[in-house]
Amino acid sequence: MRSRSVFSAGVVSALALGFVAPAPAGADASSFPPEVDAIVHGDVSGYQWMLPAVNAPQARTLATGAGVTVAVIDTGVDASHPDLEGRVVPGAMLHINDATGKVELVPATVDETSDDWYGHGSHVAGIIAADDDGDGVTGIAPDAEIMPIDMQPRRVWLNDIKFWTFVAQGIDYAVANGADVINMSLGGQSSGVAVTDNTAKYRAALETLCTAVDSATAAGTVVVTSAGNSGSWGNPEMKPAACPGAVSVAALSPNLDRTFWSSFDATVDLSAPGEDILSVDSTVAENSSTPHLFASGTSMASPVVAGVAALLKEQHPGWSAQHVQDQMTDTAKDLGVSGRDPDTGFGIVDAAAALGAAAPSPKKQNFFATWYEPVWDSETGEAMIGWMTPDADPVTGYTVTVYTDGTTATYDVDGLTVRARVLLPPGAWYTVTAHTTSGDVSSYPGSRYIRERGDSPDKLKGVKIERKRDAIILTWDKPRDRDKIDVIRGVVHLDGNGGGAEKKLKIDQDAPFPTSMRIALPKRARWYDLHTHLGLYNKDENGDTVGARWMSPKARSAALYGSHVQSIVSAGPRAVEVAGGVSRLNAKHVCGNTTCAGEPAVLVVDRGRSSERFPVVFTSRGIFHEVVSVKRGTQELKVRIVGPKRLDSGPFVKVAVDGKGGGGCSVKGC
Repeated sequence: MRSRSVFSAGVVSALALGFVAPAPAGADASSFPPEVDAIVHGDVSGYQWMLPAVNAPQARTLATGAGVTVAVIDTGVDASHPDLEGRVVPGAMLHINDATGKVELVPATVDETSDDWYGHGSHVAGIIAADDDGDGVTGIAPDAEIMPIDMQPRRVWLNDIKFWTFVAQGIDYAVANGADVINMSLGGQSSGVAVTDNTAKYRAALETLCTAVDSATAAGTVVVTSAGNSGSWGNPEMKPAACPGAVSVAALSPNLDRTFWSSFDATVDLSAPGEDILSVDSTVAENSSTPHLFASGTSMASPVVAGVAALLKEQHPGWSAQHVQDQMTDTAKDLGVSGRDPDTGFGIVDAAAALGAAAPSPKKQNFFATWYEPVWDSETGEAMIGWMTPDADPVTGYTVTVYTDGTTATYDVDGLTVRARVLLPPGAWYTVTAHTTSGDVSSYPGSRYIRERGDSPDKLKGVKIERKRDAIILTWDKPRDRDKIDVIRGVVHLDGNGGGAEKKLKIDQDAPFPTSMRIALPKRARWYDLHTHLGLYNKDENGDTVGARWMSPKARSAALYGSHVQSIVSAGPRAVEVAGGVSRLNAKHVCGNTTCAGEPAVLVVDRGRSSERFPVVFTSRGIFHEVVSVKRGTQELKVRIVGPKRLDSGPFVKVAVDGKGGGGCSVKGC
């Protein structure tokens, strides 16, 4: 997880980008009982409480977003999803340049940005512009076009500084390529951060966001951002939400209260539905098996407002970004204390009022989420199903319906009950219907996960990691229980501008179990701040993941904890420049403080018949540069770093030198 930044600034985040843990609508299941199939593959807009909460249906009688382009700076957008097909236009993505090994933001086709392996961007895009065809979910502005700006394609991992620099570039790209609205369901902490050299650069990178936002709004592009999900843990200031000109959006629950986790401060302009929002589930996301997914976060609230902005842009194409923002805040329904407040800003966005359509004032919604907890001492598959209580109407009773293998069972309980013990074997589906004084309200179907206790692979024992010149080598002991390990995935995150690398081993259960993995590294990959993870996957007969475990092997080689030669380049006739660095991640262990500034080290240069030792000193950034002379007749150099504190970096780095041609050199594998 990024130390100070996440997509949607997630409350619960298992990955660098997390949004809040989804409700059971995203359960692993590859088949559905007929009654459930008719729901999940039919029109599910009735479960999107956000639509009536902001009066979207009434607003769409005047505008649908036609002719408007909304840039989604996120994790890509699955354009193959039925609810987004035809709604996505070419955008941009981060890409590793094969020649330089560096990450760049480049134009991208729709197919390239469709590889939304995480699913966050697709969920956001569905809230904005899922089509209104009577099937699946519906977006706020269903005829708008989505321009994906993919900030996390596979194999690309960046530190905070580089990440936010590229986000700023994404804003500029969107404006230059005709985006009318930009949605950024992401945020970086901009307050309460200890000041170091790296933090100063991090803060400077966040400021580039604000500069880009200023330029975008001046060009007429409305910039909408999530306020952040840090309200329950420190509530720090977040950017770009705190950037002047950005529309900062807080998240509301179905009863129109600010959620306890939503960030809040004076920068909040508007609030919108953000809890249990049903939208697109990327078809290429890991573990994806259902067409739609519930998720929570200000990541989900921001695109609601972005969708309303798209409606206004269609209705008033000549309006400035400030005019659109003023219209939304002026027509919002005030919540909480009178006037603007830090919890909900000017209030909940009202799409109908903003467009001038007749509609009632936004009100609490009869929506409730459900979940289940297995009864572990049960031998018959019993589980406790629980639910939230609808807020708008008194409940007279509930009915829990369980669907399994062509059999339907119902359980009736009274209106004060909030849980029921039912027979719910793995793979079964269920719904909960609340009987209220205004009619019945049913929950979206949930499923008992196939993945349950005991199905996750056991940890691999004896895992060791070794840094080679151009690869990471992982080794482990042969496991006792191999039946639940079908795939081993190694992922290397390279800090800075070096991207990352990964490799997958598919386990043949009839062959000897592999005990090692070699992950090739990109050319010119930086040699420090390196993070390696090992993923173990248990698959079912359909190839769906039913259990997973992630491990973070601890580095045992000095090459990961010590100092490293990063690059060697020609520095003129008979001279080369050697650049090196110490791992900032492990600098505390090596140097005893947060950086190795001023710490002495030694560059050892072996010319074959002789060797020299050059004293070098690390800068405040934990790096050094040294120009080394190349003697005539030298065919090869071997260089290494010793220190700080005599901690070796591992094997020599070999450099072929042409001593006959004026001192030119070629670097092999640096």
